[in-house]
Amino acid sequence: MGSVLGFSSALFGLTFAAGVPLALAAVIGVVAGAVVGAVNGLLVTVVGLPSLAVTIGTLALFRGLAVGLLGTTSITDFPAEVPRFLTAPLFGLPFPAVTIAIIVLAIVFGALLHFTPFGRGVFAIGQSPENAAFSGVPVNRTRFILFVLSGTVAGATGVYFTLQYSNAIGTNGLGFELQVVTAIVLGGVSIWGGKGTLFGALAGGVLIAALNKTLQLAGIGSDTISIVTGVALIFSVVVASIAGFISRRRRSKASADPAAGA
Repeated sequence: MGSVLGFSSALFGLTFAAGVPLALAAVIGVVAGAVVGAVNGLLVTVVGLPSLAVTIGTLALFRGLAVGLLGTTSITDFPAEVPRFLTAPLFGLPFPAVTIAIIVLAIVFGALLHFTPFGRGVFAIGQSPENAAFSGVPVNRTRFILFVLSGTVAGATGVYFTLQYSNAIGTNGLGFELQVVTAIVLGGVSIWGGKGTLFGALAGGVLIAALNKTLQLAGIGSDTISIVTGVALIFSVVVASIAGFISRRRRSKASADPAAGA
């Protein structure tokens, strides 16, 4: 996610600096994210490579492209009114205007994930790709769509991130991967697949953002924040594993008790 954000930011900044209108340059940045997602999806679903290996490889590839495109250059000549609009309070509330876009995306993706056959297929693939395929779920097509959607959202985030800070540079989003994984795991999304809710992922993201901002306001450096984030990730995985173990033991005991009584 962080590398796609950085690549989208770099391409957005370069096209805008080259004279492309801001709106069109933003579209190009979002499309770039979708293309990255499509590349990942094709490597996983068509070539048959493991998704973890693919995403680690393209993480380095597109981060290198982002840094290579801009070098040490930083593009900052974005219209000043755009960042002010994005960060302006929403109806006098302590929330920025971009909150509307987040709410809309949450509703759309929440409905897609939890109330459609496509979403049920996603959960089925997470539980068992083989069983999902036997049940009629188009596994590879679903995975490809998920990669494209993920890349598109990351590309849009890259555009927003660039406008918010009025700065396009190849290192934008560096290290965000750890924060994203920690947020979704803290939000109850299983790293083994098949479990989780969009609301939980959003709640985890808010928690990590609040934790990072609190540590920053306390004057704690980025290295320590990374350590805290890593500890939070390990803690959440361990707790989820223990909870799963306890749940399995209870189910096993419940199924064994009637047999023993008979």
